[in-house]
Amino acid sequence: GASVDFQSTLNGSRQTFLVNSLDPTSTLNDTIRDQEGDVTLPLRFGVGAMIHKPAKWSLGADFVYQDWSEFTYFDDDVNLGADWRISLGGEWIPNFESSKYFNRMSYRLGGYIKQSYIVFGDEAVNDVGVTIGFALPSALKATNRFDRGRASSRINMSFILGRRGNLNSQPLEEFYARFQLGITLNDTWFVRRVID
Repeated sequence: GASVDFQSTLNGSRQTFLVNSLDPTSTLNDTIRDQEGDVTLPLRFGVGAMIHKPAKWSLGADFVYQDWSEFTYFDDDVNLGADWRISLGGEWIPNFESSKYFNRMSYRLGGYIKQSYIVFGDEAVNDVGVTIGFALPSALKATNRFDRGRASSRINMSFILGRRGNLNSQPLEEFYARFQLGITLNDTWFVRRVID
């Protein structure tokens, strides 16, 4: 798969005021800039690929790129760099048809590396992380064709551990942990039932 967000230009205006906060009625209040101009958002594209064996395993990879050095904001000097991200991940289900709960769980593992558009000196800020996740079946094992979709409903949990920045060459380094929770609902709709 692939996606593209084309470069776009927005027309706008901005005003900058100088205000005497001690005396709002003062004649020192003045407009020091009244400007018309453009804001340009750079082209963004992404590509991805996935291979999988249904109800067994999946492997996928994504790459997204956007060159923020082409970003413009009126006539301001904006020092931004290229922004890209590579993500890899996989999922494994021991046995989707098993009567044992833990065999029907999905086990997920992934990782990513990202270069941010934020630049300190001549060096971009990098972000590296790993993800671990589980998908918990929210229904009993399917017993017929009508509740097979319902058996695919899942409660999704993921844990993300990462590091952004580098204290050896930059003024900031951040270690972070994040937990995410989601729900996937599946069911069979619009079934025409036949009565004998």
